[in-house]
Amino acid sequence: MDNTKKVILFNKKEECSGCSACVSACPVSAIDFREDNEGFLYPYINTDLCIQCGKCVRICPITGDRDNKESPKKYYAARINDSSVRMESSSGGIFSLLAEWIESKHGVIYGAEFDADYTVRHSRAEHSKEWTKFKTSKYLQSRMENIFLQVKNDLIAGRFVLFTGTPCQISGLINYLGETSKEKLITCDLICHGTPSPKIWVEYLKFIEKSNQRKIGYVNFRSKENSGWHRSKLNILDINGEVLVDEGKENNLFFKLFSNNLILRPSCYICKYADIRRPGDITLGDFWGIEKLFQEFDDNKGISLIICNTEKGENILEKISKDMTYFEVQQEQCIQPNLERPSYCPETRQRFWHNYFKRGGIYAAKQLGLISCNMRDQIIFFYDRVINKIMRLKRNEDSETL
Repeated sequence: MDNTKKVILFNKKEECSGCSACVSACPVSAIDFREDNEGFLYPYINTDLCIQCGKCVRICPITGDRDNKESPKKYYAARINDSSVRMESSSGGIFSLLAEWIESKHGVIYGAEFDADYTVRHSRAEHSKEWTKFKTSKYLQSRMENIFLQVKNDLIAGRFVLFTGTPCQISGLINYLGETSKEKLITCDLICHGTPSPKIWVEYLKFIEKSNQRKIGYVNFRSKENSGWHRSKLNILDINGEVLVDEGKENNLFFKLFSNNLILRPSCYICKYADIRRPGDITLGDFWGIEKLFQEFDDNKGISLIICNTEKGENILEKISKDMTYFEVQQEQCIQPNLERPSYCPETRQRFWHNYFKRGGIYAAKQLGLISCNMRDQIIFFYDRVINKIMRLKRNEDSETL
């Protein structure tokens, strides 16, 4: 191979969302994912195998052309009529209706589920006992593995396919499919705050298990059981069903790191899908603020915001409408921060990761005041500051000597 023509997937990490389109599309399997020091997966090319066809670069949803669904665009507040399903869902339970319709057509549903270690992967399902695992929110980026290829094979076989995922995953899939018929493909993108570090999540789970001397057996990022939809909690149980964690995002350490944007993937801070132009046929999310607009419709069990971005999206909504209560709203009534702009990158992000690599996540969180410090912590922080100051002075002296 001529290395002077080396294919470059990205120049900086902000230019890769980890959607897996390039890995899936490579005709010679020359690309694989590697985990970086923050726990995010990035594609790397084996130059010994690469044939320099450039397909990986052409289909990249970040550096390539954007596929925008400009019209029609309609907005709805909605909730499934089955209250029990709604309480098991993160918002209004609309995904379940979409999945049920696809299943009734002997189709295939793709979504994110927890793995055995409570990291997240995309999976394929044909029956409700399988796709039920996709219902609740997972605030992590899912591993795609060979999912795009499975979707393609299902479409070639003439089956209906529902694919749910983040906007960059949807866009990556559409680019990967290329000329493959998408007539029976229904894409559903999610309103996304950003994807947090899997490494920090795994470390947090280990911390919970070690602190309680018990093994985790269940995780729900958005449990409504005791506090309802507006104040849903991270609920973690042990293998016997005993509560290990039951905290709202304002009190939970992982959610503090996530909501303060300290541990998001670098590409999330410049995400070009964080606006009203969406890549999916349907966009789903929480209808935050509905209690201020339509108080009588909000029963604290969860209300979905549905955005129909295509005629196909409108048609599928009509097919499931008998099993839900919904009404049309105006764009200005349902706009949310991540429908206007990406999550901002805080100045303290670099400081968090510097301290994390130095002494771990708990230390880094304490340094930023996200959890309380005891006297021992304060002494450690003091000595760290003194040592850092001495090192800076030493470097200044060395540079002056030179």
